[in-house]
Amino acid sequence: MDASLFPPTSVQTLAIEANKEVQGSLPDSITKLTIMLGVKGTVAVGVIPESVRSLTLTTQQPLAPGTIPKSVRSLTLYTLQPLAPGTIPQSVTKLSAPRFMNFTLGCIPTSITTLILTGCDQTEWLVGLTSLTALTLMDNNSATLPKLPTSVTLLHLGRYNFPLRAGVLPDTLTSLRLDTYDHDLQPRSLPSQLIRLELKTFNKLIDVANHLPPTLKYLKMDSFNMSLDLSSLPLVGLDLRAASWECKIPPTLTSLIYTNFHPNYNNYPPGLTKLGCNGSFLCRGYMFPPSITKLFITPTMLFGDHPCLSFCHGIKKLTTTHLGSILYNGCQAVNSNKYPITLRQVTVLCEVGCSEISLSQFIKYLMIPKHLSSLVAMEGKGEGEDKGKG
Repeated sequence: MDASLFPPTSVQTLAIEANKEVQGSLPDSITKLTIMLGVKGTVAVGVIPESVRSLTLTTQQPLAPGTIPKSVRSLTLYTLQPLAPGTIPQSVTKLSAPRFMNFTLGCIPTSITTLILTGCDQTEWLVGLTSLTALTLMDNNSATLPKLPTSVTLLHLGRYNFPLRAGVLPDTLTSLRLDTYDHDLQPRSLPSQLIRLELKTFNKLIDVANHLPPTLKYLKMDSFNMSLDLSSLPLVGLDLRAASWECKIPPTLTSLIYTNFHPNYNNYPPGLTKLGCNGSFLCRGYMFPPSITKLFITPTMLFGDHPCLSFCHGIKKLTTTHLGSILYNGCQAVNSNKYPITLRQVTVLCEVGCSEISLSQFIKYLMIPKHLSSLVAMEGKGEGEDKGKG
């Protein structure tokens, strides 16, 4: 394949798939490039222009040093071939290796600040990456974590599910994500300077005073479903999307995703601007605090006599709303005056209820105001109906 056949162009993003050698040179307007090579595919030195900043490269053949230009900052590399020192230039600061491959000392430039690895067993070279700040190990399934440079502040472990003891995690971490961890937390098992914590499968009792560091500002637990008092923490963001038990929230929150949140509370955090919650209460006329700018309603809402967006009327600063699922049941059309003048983006899923209604009819029913700049409307599946109708 002759890359020179591509005419001069202003195209900035390009994807190429080939099963033979790619020769010539690509246009120097390209800044984001994807090259997917088959079993026999190769790419010659000089094909990738110096304009490329983001490169995704899939190859089953060895890569020659110089193939990847020094302009590349972000590199996603799919290969099982060993890499010679210098193949990845010092210009690269973000490296993602989604395939199971082992690197050796010297083939990863010390310029790397963000590193994403899948199934890499030999990790003793990590400690030499003195600029590394963010590390993701997707398939690390060993109870012993590799020795990390002290520069690492963000750690994401995709398969780590061994009891954490004090000192296992480096105390330099400020952000930690554990995708499969589900063991009891121990005192001082989490780094003392932690600011952000994400636990995907965790659902154990938490002693806030002894288990969570007082520095924590962002907490996300996708599977947690127990009562919890977080009022003593200086949290700014909280995501408890699976929780149905009572949770005491701190007054410092600006972002809250909480299934069991109910607007009949009198203790709204005064600075709350983003809210995601269950919308089953809306037909009872409850209103949201006026500080909200982004509102996300998740489960199905059944509207009888109440226009489906009338609850937005009191939110004077609202710019974005996502209505996870509306079950249309023959309501009256929404008065466009009910939309806040600040509203710009609406995403809505329409489900057919007792009455027949097409997606186009539903959009007309919503009476979208002229000041809206973005509308995403999707048709769902109501009882006894098929998706994609209308």
